[in-house]
Amino acid sequence: MEPSNPEVGGARNEAWAPAEIFESILRYSVVPTFDLILESVEGILLVRRCISPYKGLWALPGLRIFKGESIAECLARIALDEVGLRVNPAHGTFINQATVKFRTDNERQDLSTCYAFELEIDDVMLNNDHLSAWMFIRDMTKIPVTTGGLYKEHLNRYFEMRDAK
Repeated sequence: MEPSNPEVGGARNEAWAPAEIFESILRYSVVPTFDLILESVEGILLVRRCISPYKGLWALPGLRIFKGESIAECLARIALDEVGLRVNPAHGTFINQATVKFRTDNERQDLSTCYAFELEIDDVMLNNDHLSAWMFIRDMTKIPVTTGGLYKEHLNRYFEMRDAK
């Protein structure tokens, strides 16, 4: 998720808690997060995370929601900030919701909600603080073994829904 650094560009970002408070939140609360399935003619965009959780694994673009932010604002922010893409939240389709526990992160638990968007993807501009690589996949057989389990669950649900149409 986002770093817990309360300073952004020299000004306090009220969406970020000080590090010690953020660590307590991760340990004692369920963290609401959103993940995006972004599909173009090339396939579904996967990204390699370089932050916890799922550090070093393939994933869907996703982050936590900020206090005071609407779901629509969160979805648009994630697409733009993580991969440089613009989405219209009104065109998103709810795919799945799941809880996941991370034993390596002080027993952290996330509630992840996944939305899918079909869009044109000409170029991907990764947030280099969070992501290190990207690729497209077309179906479940193409998902790398090193993909986080939560994302496999979201993708499996997406392909089931898409194939049922």
